[in-house]
Amino acid sequence: MKMRKQFLLLIIFIFLFKSANANPLISIQNCANSKESNKQSRSLNKWSAMNSYDEILKGLNSILAKHKQIINIIEEELNYLSKINFTELQDQHLENSLFLPFLAVLFTNNQNDLKWDEFNENSRLDKRILSDYFQDFKKTKSSLEKKLKTHQMLETKEIDKINELKKMGSEKYNIILNKKIKEKKQKLKNLLKKSFDDKMLKKSYNKYFFQCEKKRVIAPITFDYKWK
Repeated sequence: MKMRKQFLLLIIFIFLFKSANANPLISIQNCANSKESNKQSRSLNKWSAMNSYDEILKGLNSILAKHKQIINIIEEELNYLSKINFTELQDQHLENSLFLPFLAVLFTNNQNDLKWDEFNENSRLDKRILSDYFQDFKKTKSSLEKKLKTHQMLETKEIDKINELKKMGSEKYNIILNKKIKEKKQKLKNLLKKSFDDKMLKKSYNKYFFQCEKKRVIAPITFDYKWK
């Protein structure tokens, strides 16, 4: 029994001796390497999911739908413009008009999320009045036609992208995607093989190293044992 106790004390002594003489730089680097690797793995998984065949196709169809919606709205506006008595409405509303471009009113925010379809005709008229819509018939018509042409061109581009992706097919697309994933994984391996000074130039790695360094201060022996 006494021999067992002495043997156990010897093991503990050796462990403490080795921990005390461990290279803190190596253990902290191993900790930081693990954190950087885990972060990049999560990021890569997210990137891979977002760039899957189905997600890319879904995104292209969503963009296409938006262009189609915009085209439909502009065509309705051009149809409205062709039917109204512009001069009569101009006389009624010109004094309340602003120099704000009508298309900036039609496309209501920076993301071009269209709300025009939600407005009734009275609301639409109010928004036309509070813009440059009734200041000049030719300019209004021209601005709408230019916008229509732009979105028709963008619609064609999205259709071409969709057809090209479908022609490629998911199998061929996944070969290309997997190649990119391997390249990204190799970049991570190359980073972790770099010298300490080079790794510390990377902002995220520097942050993780600092976090690991703080953890080691609290329990250096346990820390070094885990990350030796």
